[in-house]
Amino acid sequence: HYYEVLTTLGEDFGCPSLNCLQLAPLLVGDGSVSYNAFLIEALPVGADVYLTAFGGNGTRLMQGELVNSTDFLLHAPTAVEWDSFKLQLCLGNSSEVPSVDRCLGQPIHTFAFQVLENQPPMAGEAYSLHLLGDAGFLELREHLAESGTLEFWSRLPSLSGAQTIFSVSR
Repeated sequence: HYYEVLTTLGEDFGCPSLNCLQLAPLLVGDGSVSYNAFLIEALPVGADVYLTAFGGNGTRLMQGELVNSTDFLLHAPTAVEWDSFKLQLCLGNSSEVPSVDRCLGQPIHTFAFQVLENQPPMAGEAYSLHLLGDAGFLELREHLAESGTLEFWSRLPSLSGAQTIFSVSR
């Protein structure tokens, strides 16, 4: 299976940025089967590219590790032309303790990805824009006049005191 991971802001949006992968839908079986964990089958091979469990202690996940988190953070400090990782589903319901033995013979999902250089999006009159991730910003096509009105709407599903909502620089 090949997936394009897109995030949408909904009421249950829990991931803070685009490098966060919410994979809970993969654990939903066909009715006769249910899954409760992922086995890390293969990790990205790129230098300094790694996975952690979202909400965990930030420790890099290792090949062969059993993870019952459904949210993962993909860390890539530089652009990556192409890389991938593989997760295997493990049988069990949410009340059972995950076991590597229950992963054998279950589906394996491959996630291929690329990481592009960060470039500011351009916006102007009648444009809409989604800024997801850390240090998101936009650049206007023209400088603002000395006085005037700038109108914008924002939806802030989880705002911390350390985040800047609006800033102007010249």
